[in-house]
Amino acid sequence: MSMTSTNKSLIRAVTGIIMGALVVGLPAVAAAQTVGVLSGHVFDQSGTPIRGVKLTATSDTQIGGPKTTYSDDQGGFRLTGLSPGVFTLTAAADRLKTVVQKNVRVVAASTAEIDILMEVETAEEQVRVVEKAPTVDTNKTSVGEIFDQDFVASLPLESRSYQGVMTLAPGVSDISGSGNPNVRGAAFFNNNYLVDGFSTTDPVTHTFGTNFSFDAQAQQQVLTAGFGAEYADTIGGVTNTVTKSGSNRLEVEATGTYTDQNMQVFKDSRDAGVNRISDLSLSVGGPIQKDRLWYFVSGSVFLQTLTLPLNANFPRHPSETRYGFDGLAKVNWQISARNKLEMKLSLSPATFNNLIQSYLVEPEAEARQTQFTRAPSILWTSALSDSLALSAGASYLDQFINVGPQSCTWDPNCDTVPGTVDVGSNTSRQNYTAQQRRMSRALEARAAIDWFADSRRFGSHDLRIGFKLTASSLSLANTVPGNFVLLNNGPLPFERRESCSNDPKNDGGDCHHNWIYTEISGTKTLAFISEAWKPTRYLTFTPELAAVTSDSRNDKGLQVTGTFLLAPSFRVSWDPTHDGRTAVRGTVSTRVEPGFLALADQSSRRLFSKLCSWDPQAQAYIRNCTSSGGDGGTTVGLPCGPDGINPDGTSCRTKLRPERVWEATVGVEREVWTGIALGADYIYRHLIHGWEDVETNALWNLGGTDVRREGTWKSGRSQFVFDLETPDLKETRYHSVTAFMRKREGRLQANLSYTWTSSRGTSNSSFESIFLDNPGQTVYYDGPLPDDNRHNLQALVTYLATPWLSLGGRYNFVTGGPYNRYYFNNLYGDFTDLRAQRGTDSRGSLNPDNYVDLRLPDLSLLNVQVRFNLQPLIKQPIDIFADVFNVLALRTTTDVFQQNGQNFGGQAGRLPPLNARIALHYRFR
Repeated sequence: MSMTSTNKSLIRAVTGIIMGALVVGLPAVAAAQTVGVLSGHVFDQSGTPIRGVKLTATSDTQIGGPKTTYSDDQGGFRLTGLSPGVFTLTAAADRLKTVVQKNVRVVAASTAEIDILMEVETAEEQVRVVEKAPTVDTNKTSVGEIFDQDFVASLPLESRSYQGVMTLAPGVSDISGSGNPNVRGAAFFNNNYLVDGFSTTDPVTHTFGTNFSFDAQAQQQVLTAGFGAEYADTIGGVTNTVTKSGSNRLEVEATGTYTDQNMQVFKDSRDAGVNRISDLSLSVGGPIQKDRLWYFVSGSVFLQTLTLPLNANFPRHPSETRYGFDGLAKVNWQISARNKLEMKLSLSPATFNNLIQSYLVEPEAEARQTQFTRAPSILWTSALSDSLALSAGASYLDQFINVGPQSCTWDPNCDTVPGTVDVGSNTSRQNYTAQQRRMSRALEARAAIDWFADSRRFGSHDLRIGFKLTASSLSLANTVPGNFVLLNNGPLPFERRESCSNDPKNDGGDCHHNWIYTEISGTKTLAFISEAWKPTRYLTFTPELAAVTSDSRNDKGLQVTGTFLLAPSFRVSWDPTHDGRTAVRGTVSTRVEPGFLALADQSSRRLFSKLCSWDPQAQAYIRNCTSSGGDGGTTVGLPCGPDGINPDGTSCRTKLRPERVWEATVGVEREVWTGIALGADYIYRHLIHGWEDVETNALWNLGGTDVRREGTWKSGRSQFVFDLETPDLKETRYHSVTAFMRKREGRLQANLSYTWTSSRGTSNSSFESIFLDNPGQTVYYDGPLPDDNRHNLQALVTYLATPWLSLGGRYNFVTGGPYNRYYFNNLYGDFTDLRAQRGTDSRGSLNPDNYVDLRLPDLSLLNVQVRFNLQPLIKQPIDIFADVFNVLALRTTTDVFQQNGQNFGGQAGRLPPLNARIALHYRFR
């Protein structure tokens, strides 16, 4: 699977642009912010601004030593290029008391604002120390959370990863537990995953693309709504994880965690099995040269063995095993007082055995996956002057994934054995039904330049201009083991699906049983301009505009995505009490999803598949044959059928409209007591023109159960043709209200929230869904979506009880989401049909008033952590801690079988028993 010459030329061209930008420092071609800004004003006791005050910011995270500036005529000051972390700000001037403001938290790509009150120096007191920093960010307009590593490390996280941290934010729902959540009504592939400012989002699936050790994280920002034009190409959520960078002293950190079935309590016979999860990580950081050159390296090895609980209706299923390594290496170089270079490399090889883990998949039909990810990046940040800051850099994401039959680990002829499916029970047997090898690459170059200006007459300004370019490619190979999939109805043959690497109609009817290889590529650009104007210290207006372009072509050379779109937004923040303790904010914006490589792949050449029913008289699969895939199995923007001609002879070719979200947010936050803030946010989103593949060749009967008896296929050929579209009917309507309380400092820290959500529409799952494929089914699809969990109450609490004992807890109550009842469709040979509105069951009634809602039970989950610091006892920096999950010992159903039949509504998943994970943590610094 080698790259085409076009792809190679594209990569070389973009590489040349990047290297040229890094050499000459062009502000329009490279990286996103991973640094923050600290600004504010200095006043005397009468409220008069003070000029010439020396302000110095220091932090263990800040390479290059203390950062210093002086206040201007309006008493204003600004310190740029600060590494995220906790700072101490010192203000000093002649004949005035020195003020030391501690615990000032700086966040990546954000401005922390703090005002300093200076008093006349006295003989009794020359220095005033302020321990508490402002709790409310009066400049903030986005909706989301910022999680420091010390806080989340003290919580009992089920997944110790940045994906697990992401689910702590209100409005984030990971129903499947895949680590790819739905955010504020958007689909799981609508998110943007950043690490140190660079996107690590998989260019094909648009899900998270890399992993690293939990201990390597320093800070994570999760934005769920109200973010600006810099992310105008993201309609879901944005998470930016800042990794550790080393310091001026040697730091060593090691963590080992372990859990198994012996740590489970209140089990029953269905819980029998082996469940082991172990992880060992080691991180080392420190100086190569003090204040000039720092390093940080981290590695984590993991091994997981998970077994489905015993179910009396099914035999024991083989365990899923996962093992791999996540590594990260980082070097920070302070080239000069104003210039810093950061270089990073992450590597993640892994292997997953028995991946499907379903009672309906027998052992020989299980899947196996191996993968490898490599992600280097380089980032340059520069304070060109006191009023001009630049960040520029590039990253590269390289991934290889191989998915195929688990049987290949013991059967050398596994690729010749066809898989079988029992349509009565939906049970898979004999072999896994697909093999795929995927190699994807994404090269990103991006930059942002900030210009700061202050004047007494026109207020202060932060003009930000940025640019991002992404070039990606995909090399793909697919085949089907045995070249067939057999569908049986109990012991009787029912249907057979044959696969060909060619399109038989183009080769005299001959079917070639082989691999099919495709190569595709695409580019995407985003340019934005943002002006944060503060006419007064208490009011900020931020008008923004982004321009988004995309271009991708399938392996037939047909353009799939080709857009130029403008995405304006407007944000405002206001401190009505003028005391730095209140924030009122609002945003109005539109953002777009310009597309990703999976869309071009969907419309590329695919394996040709022919489905035929069993003829008992001829004793052969020759009846009611239909086909899909091949050279003509997909189209782009032809809703009337594969020939693109309406009945009146006109063309129906339609230009695709990228998925777009219209969003409005309103929020308020107030520090009611020192260090404690209360607030609320309302979010409205309307997602329209979602990507969707629509079957356009079949002429269905009115009931949508089969094709018509006459004129069954538009093209005259019994072939399914899937057209990539952006239909008006695909939409999501999302409303939510979140009320919260935050306390981020002191021995007791807490983040409490309640979220009411309404998420309705036609689809927010995969763009390759069954929605719109069968006109008779369309009427059933508008209803509650899978993330329509109406009420969600969450409490995140940590408490340092003594110097040697700390406690952490997470409580989550969420009302059950909807599910469906699917019926078997003979034409598709799968469970695809609904007979009632989404989320309801007709129970055989023709009267909708008799339908019943299908919802999972409400879920109540309490997890706790108990941590002991052994240093007072053994004089070594060692912690022992235990995470205890499902303390309430509830066995609530979390998933059910949705296929109609004897298993419908049966429990497919439930909360695990009360269980624990033990860990040992060592930290030397």
